[in-house]
Amino acid sequence: MMDNKKQKRIENMKAKKLEADYHQACCYQYGIDGDVDYNKAFAFYRKCAMQGYAPAQNALGFMYLSGEGINRDDTLAFKWLKSAADQDYAPALLNISYLYIDGIGTDIDVQKGLNCIYAAAKKGCDDARFTLESRIAECMGIDAASIFGS
Repeated sequence: MMDNKKQKRIENMKAKKLEADYHQACCYQYGIDGDVDYNKAFAFYRKCAMQGYAPAQNALGFMYLSGEGINRDDTLAFKWLKSAADQDYAPALLNISYLYIDGIGTDIDVQKGLNCIYAAAKKGCDDARFTLESRIAECMGIDAASIFGS
């Protein structure tokens, strides 16, 4: 049986490898230090997403949603974004909120969507805060741009 210290080192190494693979996928997706290669980006994101890495699940879901480099698939987009959101990953909470609100890859559920925006905002996601503030202003009949600037 492995001792605790050794087990923690192995887990730490695996986590660092996941993070490194995720960053490699980002480089392929955005052409950082080379050409854009969506196939390689997809492969790295998928590998990390299958291991439960929330940032990769979010990125993979967004690739499916946008159809960037792969065929658009709203059902798979929802699946991967939900997997990341279920881990309370703020960017995924914001991304999946739009799917709930617009009924993309799932049934329309405005309340769930707003709850996801709120949860992302509570986690410090500035885009979620702005979206939440804009929605509140919209409900109150106020031009959000005049309040928050844009």
